[in-house]
Amino acid sequence: MLDLDTVPPLLQVLGDEASMAVMSRRQTRHTARRTPRGGLNSTGRTAIARVNCFRMDTLSASERSERMSRVRSRDTKPEMRVRRIVHGNGYRYRLHVRALPGNPDIVFPSRQKVIFVHGCFWHRHPGCARSPKSKLDFWLPKLNANRERDLRNQEMLQKLGWNCLVIWECELKDVQNVTDRICVFLDGTPHFTEDGTTHDTATSDLNETRE
Repeated sequence: MLDLDTVPPLLQVLGDEASMAVMSRRQTRHTARRTPRGGLNSTGRTAIARVNCFRMDTLSASERSERMSRVRSRDTKPEMRVRRIVHGNGYRYRLHVRALPGNPDIVFPSRQKVIFVHGCFWHRHPGCARSPKSKLDFWLPKLNANRERDLRNQEMLQKLGWNCLVIWECELKDVQNVTDRICVFLDGTPHFTEDGTTHDTATSDLNETRE
């Protein structure tokens, strides 16, 4: 038999549960309106972005060193593209002549000219190269030393009577321009710019400001 004294409290509990159910349905609809289908709302994206900002390197120091050691110093993709350009225009060459300073990538002995194909990150292309995101005390001196060594090698080559041309990785986005520069460099003729002035392509980037 139902105790009449318990009826008011029971109705109160049922009423509270019904109110909570209505609020839950409203919150679900509100969240659905704010959340893109198949994606995260702005709060979720912000949380993930914060986690990514503090994500640590998942490799140990030895694993990272081993992976970086596999980065090629020769026969890279940019170098192979420049080789195809040179060969496709009828020029013949030698590769990586160790007897010359800097072990140039492409050598033209009869012309006494060499071409270096540099990656923008590893050789610190001025105004282009991005900086490392971690271990700056290790990477920055190493990368800057690469840049200084490149300039010294070019100076030594010029003292020995060799002309140098540097092709940067980012410049290969414009293949036609690179092709024109190479042909002008090897043929020894001046390159006329749009304003009618000449640009001597038979020089290296020695005149650029050192970092």
